[in-house]
This record gives sequence, C-alpha cells and structure tokens, in this order.
Amino acid sequence: MAWQTDPADFFSLFTSDGTPDFSYQLSSDPFKPNWLKSRFECWRSFRDESLKSLPPEVTHVVFADVAGFYENIDIPTLISDLKSTGADSSAIDQLSACLNRWAHIRSRSIPQGHSAADILAKLYLHPVDVTLRDLGYRHLRFVDDFRIFCRSRVEAIRALTDLTRQLRLRGLVLNSVKSQILIANQARRKIDGTIPIIEGVRQSFVKNITELIGAEYVTSAEAQSVLGKSAEEIPLSIIQSTLEAYFLEGRDDIFRATLFHFLIHRLGAAKSQFALKYCLELLGRHPEDTEDILRYVREVASLSEVSDSLASYLESDAVYVYQIYQIMEWVGDLQQRPSDRLLAIARKLSFDVATDPSLRSTSIRVIADWGTNTDLLRLESSYSHARGSLEQSEIVCALRRLEASRRNEFFGRVQNDNELNLRAVKWAKRAHS
Repeated sequence: MAWQTDPADFFSLFTSDGTPDFSYQLSSDPFKPNWLKSRFECWRSFRDESLKSLPPEVTHVVFADVAGFYENIDIPTLISDLKSTGADSSAIDQLSACLNRWAHIRSRSIPQGHSAADILAKLYLHPVDVTLRDLGYRHLRFVDDFRIFCRSRVEAIRALTDLTRQLRLRGLVLNSVKSQILIANQARRKIDGTIPIIEGVRQSFVKNITELIGAEYVTSAEAQSVLGKSAEEIPLSIIQSTLEAYFLEGRDDIFRATLFHFLIHRLGAAKSQFALKYCLELLGRHPEDTEDILRYVREVASLSEVSDSLASYLESDAVYVYQIYQIMEWVGDLQQRPSDRLLAIARKLSFDVATDPSLRSTSIRVIADWGTNTDLLRLESSYSHARGSLEQSEIVCALRRLEASRRNEFFGRVQNDNELNLRAVKWAKRAHS
C-alpha cells in the first residue's frame, strides 16, 4: 500500500514533539558526531510518556509487538513511501538496488543494526501511527513496540483488531506471544520494567555520597544533582555488585535487557573487563543482544583477546545468520588483524556461493583487508560468477591490495561493466594510494 505523506510531516518523526514514535530521535545538536540521541534516553522518554498516558480514565492498555519487523519490511512499499517524501530520485533508485540485493527474501527485509535502516523503519510504520491517530486512539511506539491506551476492554479489543489490520496492509503481523491486553495497574508495572532497579542503583550512589562526605556538608538533594543523566558518574563497585546480583548469580532465567544494557554501557565507558567473559558466553543465550555485547567488548578488549571465544562460537551450530553477519562486520570495523581461525571462517563464508549475500559481502571485506595474496586471486577469479553489479563492485573494492600491475589490468578490464564499478575503481585507487 503506497502512502502519500507531507515531507514536513515525515521530518517531524525525528523530534519528540507530538509524535507517538520515540525511537531514534535526532540529537538536539545537528553538529554532534552522534546525530541520534542515545537509545537509553529515547527509551526513558518512551517509558515516562507511557506512565503519563495512564490517567484514571484509562482502564486497559494494549501491548503489541511486530513479528520479525525488519525481516518483513516490503521493499517496493518502502521505496514508494520514500518517493512520497520528495527525496532525490537517483538516491532512491540506488537505495532500492542495494536493498533488493541485500534482501534475505525476495523484495522483503532491510539490514538490521544500522542507523540508516532504523530511519527507514521509522518511515515504514509512520502510516500505521497516522491511521491509529485518525481512528481516535492514544498510542505510543518504540521501534515496533506499540502501546495503545484505552478506556475499556471493548475499546482495547477493537484497537488490537485495527492495529492488526493496519499492519497487514504493510505486510506485517503481530507477535502473538508478546501482544496482550492488560488492566491499568498491570500495565503500569510492565511499563516500569527495570527502570526502578536502575534508579535504585543511582540512589545507592546518592547514599554513598552523603555518608562519605557527611549529611551536614551535603544534602541528599545536592548528591542527587551530581548524578544528572550520566551513568558514567556511578561508581564501578555499585555497577559490578548490581551485575552480580541480577545476572552473574544464576538469575539469567529472568533476563532484564534494559538493565543489562545500562550496566555494560557503564563498564565499557570505564574500560572494565568485569563482564567480558559473561558477555561472550551470553552470545549463545541472547543473540538479540549481540550488538550491545560487541559494543562493550570493543570498549574493553582487543580482538586478539577475544578471537578464540568468537571463533569457537562461530564454528558451533548455535548461531543465526544475522548474528554471524553482526560478528563479521564487527571484526571488519575493528581494523585489527583477525586470528587465523577468524580469517579461515571469513574465507569459508566469502567463497561459499550459498552464503547469505550480506554475510558474504562483510566476510569479503575481512578477506580484502587481511587475506593472503591467494585469497585476492580467488576473489579476482570469482568476478565472472558475481551475481549482479553490486557484487561485482564489492569484488573490485576488495582487490585494492592486489599486486599493482595485475590490479590495474583488472580494473581497466571491468571498470566500464557498470556504473558501480566506475565508482569502485576510483575508490579502490584512492584507498590504496
């Protein structure tokens, strides 16, 4: 279903004023390197606004989650949405070519774990937000997590039915396990989630400050002001004891993801390896937290310190394709020489034609940076079997370290095969100069 939208309405998605969507909000300072606000800050705003949306007249709340959201985004519909915003047509055409090339299922799915994809996902659910608003519902959303605030159970059932219908028009379905209707007091407890625990950690710090300095010199309110919004100001001892209490002492049966992210963010900022072993072991039990785990690992350890653990996990059968992609992309981003075991894994993925295209692409990147000359020659010979112009250009980029005369002869032979190759040749020459 194509959606016509005013560009101004689209750009309003990225501020917290008036939109029900609290995910991936733009930073207040557009010149900051981090042009999106922190996810924790956005999630906290989502939680606070959800609690404000529970006045006495709200008796029931619909909690709904989309099943496999990113994997089921329909690319033609998304491209139509983009065109309706007035975006540059050549950029849209290039994006369409890339998304269709990367799609796990024909014409469906966008890459997960990238800011650009998150922005596209916001646009894709925008029509659902508008329709729910036009139908008279009060709702909030964080990525694909919907909350609809209703004045009766009958209204809640109707809201869930309407949401299901609108998602179906976008090729999406609800996750039946995570979707439910709760009465107001149950909803309040669910919305609070792990935030009270985090606040308890902060309050422990306040207590420590007042006891250390003395209540006659600093009040609790003054100590509280020290906290601000920064997790970095909470002592490591409190972070570590909280991690032990809620995660390390056999309590993984109730995994509090928000609390976990908060704690390892603080440990990462302090360059503490306190949770390193636990996080590497957690990859198998909670693959959905791979991105946060790898971010923490990058902050506290070198690739050589974790290579054996990562290689052992990748060599096991207990991994998902997307998770392998996340790990290989992380390895490539580090710009540190991988171990021989990790290189062997990247090599296997690069030259196996059955490998998922996006996973193969990021594995080729690792080989391009750290592979042997034999690897580069194999990549060169694979060019004639490449599946489309995008894969051809990826191979061109990967051959920048090939022996100069052979590389230049290859570039001269293929640069006019397609427009992407022309750009790839220019980039490869600059990158290796």
